[in-house]
Amino acid sequence: MRRRSAIALGLVLAAACVECFAQSTSAASRTAVDLPRVHLSEAAAAGFLLKKVPPIYPPNAKRTGIEGDVVLRILIGADGRVAVLDVVSGNQRLRNAARRAVLQWGYETYDRNGQISEVVTLARVQFRLPRKEKPPAQ
Repeated sequence: MRRRSAIALGLVLAAACVECFAQSTSAASRTAVDLPRVHLSEAAAAGFLLKKVPPIYPPNAKRTGIEGDVVLRILIGADGRVAVLDVVSGNQRLRNAARRAVLQWGYETYDRNGQISEVVTLARVQFRLPRKEKPPAQ
């Protein structure tokens, strides 16, 4: 019974997160002219990426050996800057560093048949610790 409750709560929270993102994106991107919004896959949006700032690894996460990906849902404005972002998944200790990095990313303006559009997509930030060299085999 607890599992069903947890799943139901997760679905409610996910729906609330999507609604919250929709509201924040519409409020953040209001301009004199309503721009069309296009949804692109992560791979397709990567083709428009002009400036990718790497994250600064949080010292406490580095010290404890935490690695992984943080996935963010982002709104790219008509100017190519990340206007709004929301965390989809990732370790809590890595999320703020991922947010700070992605807010500095720059994208090529999305132009479809002469019409500039805002873009909603996913951005993935990878956190990997350097691997120590293995000692030589004897």
